[in-house]
Amino acid sequence: MDPSRENSISVLDRELLLVDVGVGAETHLAGVTHEGGRSADPQGNNPAPADGRWERTTMCGRTWVMD
Repeated sequence: MDPSRENSISVLDRELLLVDVGVGAETHLAGVTHEGGRSADPQGNNPAPADGRWERTTMCGRTWVMD
């Protein structure tokens, strides 16, 4: 995915993605990973996320979703 289309912020030179964990009531953060990450691009009907640059869990350890 084009990084300019991601819902991300930069804090103290650290790139963070704003994500939903399925409830919709709050926003969580996922960091950039060095290996084995997932994409922020919605996968439509495919339940498995594509490979990408983001951690597969949020900073608090929850699995996140992308609609």
